[in-house]
Parts: sequence; structure tokens; C-alpha cells
Amino acid sequence: DAEFNAAHLRTVLSGKERGAHRNTIVLGAALVLELTGTIANPREAAQAAGAAIDAGKGVKLLESLAAFNAANTVS
Repeated sequence: DAEFNAAHLRTVLSGKERGAHRNTIVLGAALVLELTGTIANPREAAQAAGAAIDAGKGVKLLESLAAFNAANTVS
């Protein structure tokens, strides 16, 4: 369900989970970095994605997206 998935996403992006969910998110982000040409090497892309999560950038982005959504939701 959506609440369960959102809670797990927040847990991963806040650095509190280092298991399979985190690995999946890191691999997805690494793929995006590689496909966009930001980082050419898959291993380096995965390391950069993991480092971004560890630095809190993922949870900051999630919070920004949530604020944007709240400000632009039509009732």
C-alpha cells in the first residue's frame, strides 16, 4: 500500500535502512546517472548514488517534492 511504500522510502532516504530497499534505490539512481551521461562507469554511479543518500540529499529531495505537491494540489 502507498503508506507502507512511502514509509520505507523515507526510511531508506534518511539513511536508516541499508538493506534490499536501499540497494534497489541505489541501483535505480545509478542507472539514471549512467543513462544521462552524468557518470559513465556503473560502479562509480552506484557509489555516487549511495553517497548522495548517505549525505541526506535523497530525503531533502523527497521533502522538496512533497512540498511542491502540497502547494500544487487542487482540492
